[in-house]
Amino acid sequence: MKFTCIATNSNLININSQEKIVDYLSKKLYEIGEQFSLISYCDNFEKSKNILQGDYEFIFYIGTSSSIYNHNLKDNLSRLFGEKMSSMDATYSSLSKYCSNNNIVFSMQEEMEVMLPNNSIPLCSSNYYNNGFMYKHYNKYIIFLPDNLEFVKENYLSYILPLINDLISFRNEYQIIRCFGILEKDIRSLINDILLDKHFTVNIVSTGLDSAIYFRFDKDIDGTLLQNAISDACNKLNKFIYSTSDSNLFETASELLNLQRKKIVIAETITGGDIYKELSLIDNNNIEETYLFNNFDNAIKHIKIDNNVINTYGKYSVNTIYELSNSLLEGSTADLVVFTLGDINSDCCYMAVGDMDGIHVYKNKINVKDDSMIENLTKTAIFYLIRKLKQNNLQFV
Repeated sequence: MKFTCIATNSNLININSQEKIVDYLSKKLYEIGEQFSLISYCDNFEKSKNILQGDYEFIFYIGTSSSIYNHNLKDNLSRLFGEKMSSMDATYSSLSKYCSNNNIVFSMQEEMEVMLPNNSIPLCSSNYYNNGFMYKHYNKYIIFLPDNLEFVKENYLSYILPLINDLISFRNEYQIIRCFGILEKDIRSLINDILLDKHFTVNIVSTGLDSAIYFRFDKDIDGTLLQNAISDACNKLNKFIYSTSDSNLFETASELLNLQRKKIVIAETITGGDIYKELSLIDNNNIEETYLFNNFDNAIKHIKIDNNVINTYGKYSVNTIYELSNSLLEGSTADLVVFTLGDINSDCCYMAVGDMDGIHVYKNKINVKDDSMIENLTKTAIFYLIRKLKQNNLQFV
């Protein structure tokens, strides 16, 4: 399906809360292998009409927190649909309860708030003042949401997600390949012939270097055609693949550790404890020990290595992190070690991943120093851990 999102606000300087809703919806679509084809911020309804009348099949329309402003948006949407507005029993009941619980007099503004397009499905809750609606206009679905993230979260899980799931899966099934360390444009280049195959639809949803490739197909498809296409994709993307399931990087690593009954010791500098945090959120039992060092000097106070190594190769080097990782693992009861060594002012980060049979060191170039740097380095370390657990054999099919 083609998804789009429109956020309308007369003051486009003050759209922070709407952006949080857009980010939330983007993440939720990513979880099911979909993404927005377009995200648009408009300062009035008229500027959004072309998008509403375009070929998008599913439109999220985000209003503001103002009942008066939202009423005008709903009225304009109703006119566009050829509908009239009326008070809905569900919205009237939920808002009345909200007003009663919060000592608010139900007056003209509240009367405006409960007005929705005829034939729409109300989205409301007595926990919130504002409401929204779902509406089908021919083959197009429009979801109107107020500028309230908690309201959006509650209604997305209860009503919107089930609708989307019905729409994208009532005819189709899917298989998935997850990759890391390759840009979406390069994935498309490698599997371009598969993308052109008319027997199925391929959706690629990427967050930086982490991508999920969804093969959606009719239940009656020739299994040989599908298997050949997925095998071909796996052969071309082999060294980047970490999963052929819905499990993300951290879930995959945790599942492999559990399957192999192995525990890890983690030491971090530049990643700031994010490796431990992400893995522990899934299963803390996989982690034997964890260390967070603010800098190199703090690390060598805890982990003793030959000073000649540091003097010869420097604080941040392949040899130094190898010795640190080896020393840490030898002094631990863990089966594997994951170590990140780097400085925020440096242009590279060293990572060591291994066990008593061997530790592999990776030198990672830091090209961009922004808010995503630590997240990317954390994911990279986890990807190396997965490679070690799979012994570099990432062929799944």
